[in-house]
Amino acid sequence: MINIKFSRHDLIFLNESGKEQARKTAQALHPTTPARFLQEMMEDNIPAIVTRQESLSVEFVQVGFSSYHFHEGGRAKFRAIVPRTGITEQLSPFDVIGYIGRLSSRVVRDTLYALRSLAEEMNLDLGLYGSVALEIMTGLPYLHIDSDIDILVRPRDDVGLCPFYEAVNRFSLVRRIDIEALCKDGAGVKLAELCTSQKTVLCKGLLFTELRPITCPTLPL
Repeated sequence: MINIKFSRHDLIFLNESGKEQARKTAQALHPTTPARFLQEMMEDNIPAIVTRQESLSVEFVQVGFSSYHFHEGGRAKFRAIVPRTGITEQLSPFDVIGYIGRLSSRVVRDTLYALRSLAEEMNLDLGLYGSVALEIMTGLPYLHIDSDIDILVRPRDDVGLCPFYEAVNRFSLVRRIDIEALCKDGAGVKLAELCTSQKTVLCKGLLFTELRPITCPTLPL
């Protein structure tokens, strides 16, 4: 059994050999996307994001890179494969939350502090991923006027998550908050789906994407 040391949304920083391997595989997978975007991301030391794995490997990790530049109507993004030996640092969404103070936007910074306080009151761990996490860890302009704030929540005990979802929806927010919750087996599920009348919810794990009935015991209800 391979020991899984990574989770979806983890940020990983690479050494020079790791960047070179990432560059080669990304260019092969995306031959029509301008290579300058990838080159710039490597030079700026932008972290890779752990994505769903096709299979477990003791040597390699499948990742994605997201540029703060846009190309053909969306962010310039690349899939890549990096060697585990090329990784110098790994941060989970729950690590990133500790760096809120780096944000230059006072409004977003204050919103995140408020969300973290709310999660603490409800006995939840709060994490950050997506554009807000990349801006925090790089200082580069990932957030724009229409950017969502992506947060991850994990119950510390057997507590319900819908009260948190309802409280967040009562916030007077300048940005949309997209909330993912961790299932008991580590998969992620959209909290909006859990807290509605849906009979099934889409769960995304490191190795799978599957529909689960709302009565599934792995769900964090």
